[in-house]
Amino acid sequence: MITQRTRGILATAAVVLALIAWGFWPRAELAETATVARGPLRVTVEEEGRTRVRDRYVLYAPVAGYLRRIELDHAKCLQDCAWF
Repeated sequence: MITQRTRGILATAAVVLALIAWGFWPRAELAETATVARGPLRVTVEEEGRTRVRDRYVLYAPVAGYLRRIELDHAKCLQDCAWF
């Protein structure tokens, strides 16, 4: 048998859950409406801004070693590959 105290606790819990659900329920937002018409697109941007890098990454090869510049003579390469 359910006692008077248990009924009160259940009623309070139901009211609290209903208030929480009502608080998180999405509300309707107002939207702009306008009449649609064909015509040229005119857009003007008259603002100055500053670009900031938010995420910086350092890229490197996970290998130990040294990198040397290639000594290449372009004229010699063209003479060697003149068959095509």
